[in-house]
Amino acid sequence: MLIFSYGTLCEPLVRDRVLGHQVEARPAVLRGYRKACGWDYFTLVPFDGGEVRGVVFEAEPEDILRMDAWEDVPTYRMFTLKVETDMGEEEAGCYVMQEPPESYEFVDDDRIAAIPLEDIIRDVERMMEARRLRAPDGRVGCAHSDRQRDNFKYTHGN
Repeated sequence: MLIFSYGTLCEPLVRDRVLGHQVEARPAVLRGYRKACGWDYFTLVPFDGGEVRGVVFEAEPEDILRMDAWEDVPTYRMFTLKVETDMGEEEAGCYVMQEPPESYEFVDDDRIAAIPLEDIIRDVERMMEARRLRAPDGRVGCAHSDRQRDNFKYTHGN
């Protein structure tokens, strides 16, 4: 499955750690949206004339499970969107918050998160540990979600 990323998974170091292996990514553009920040990690909001630059890459079923944990499903949900790539228009899965923050600010495409890369890597490591320590019923926790909620703060409304 083709995946479009506009945030942390654009960074090869993060993407490779979340997936557990390297994948080749190529540039892509999503039109009709803007990247928005309402807490540590970003989401997309519809915006006439907007565009978001990111990357696309192929993902296997196990990759999707790992990304679901990283993206804190159901807070984020995968939607199928049309993106423009070097191969023309393609459909790609993309993780977006189910409910956008009430208040947010738009951010530039060169930013992958509101926190430093070192903190993102620590969040990935916590997520990986949570996957190793599954609950008896098979649920997988996503360690970064608790930190996000604890640090939840909006900058200003739109």
